[in-house]
Amino acid sequence: MLTEHHAASDLATHFPEIVKLYYPHAHPNDYIFQLQALTDIQMGPLLDYESADASIPGFIVWLVSLLALVIMLNACMNYVSLSIANSLKRAKEVGMRKVAGAYRSQIIRQRYVSTPLRHFF
Repeated sequence: MLTEHHAASDLATHFPEIVKLYYPHAHPNDYIFQLQALTDIQMGPLLDYESADASIPGFIVWLVSLLALVIMLNACMNYVSLSIANSLKRAKEVGMRKVAGAYRSQIIRQRYVSTPLRHFF
């Protein structure tokens, strides 16, 4: 990404120096660098010097993205379900402790410290 006070043409003038620096044994015309806007890049074999075998059709990318979204939604729903089940279990524990005569501080500590009573419910 270029900053506001730099132009693309200024950067492009340094490309031959970069080729000489990183590819000293190569012929100058073997590596040609060009700037390309991110909005010009598309899925598929539309880029220069790209083999057609390496490209993925756009609908496959959308399909895989949709599948990933469904899996993420399923994982979120499972997490919420398990959290609710755990909180109901904890509420039962708190109720049993209150009936047994526990003080408020003991019930608060139950939230942060594991107790043997938790294994019975």
